[in-house]
Amino acid sequence: MFENNCQINNINLRNVGEENLTPIRTSEFSSKIQKFLNENINISDDGQLIDPPKDVFNKFILDTMKEIYCNVKFPENKNIYYYKSKLYMYQNNEWSIVPKKNIIEIWNLTSLRIKDLFLNEIDRIENYK
Repeated sequence: MFENNCQINNINLRNVGEENLTPIRTSEFSSKIQKFLNENINISDDGQLIDPPKDVFNKFILDTMKEIYCNVKFPENKNIYYYKSKLYMYQNNEWSIVPKKNIIEIWNLTSLRIKDLFLNEIDRIENYK
């Protein structure tokens, strides 16, 4: 008799914009943010933050998006894919084909969420000093 060695994993996908941010709420990721801030953020003479070069920040955002959307430990975040020249997004608990321009919405939404994490990290560092 044959043994059945199949494993069934039920994955509840999350809608775009409702991703599990656990992959970027770790001490390791916090260290990445601190490193990024140390290397790329400057403070003006009047104490204002000077934004990093856009290409550097965009690369960091892209790497962070990979950490969120392509992380094998968090399959529920795999809610965007590109197949046969079409962009699919999981929204309102169903898959739909969306115009490619909507990737900008995802980028902006994710960028804002990551920027919030940056600001929280800066506050935490300031309060720690």
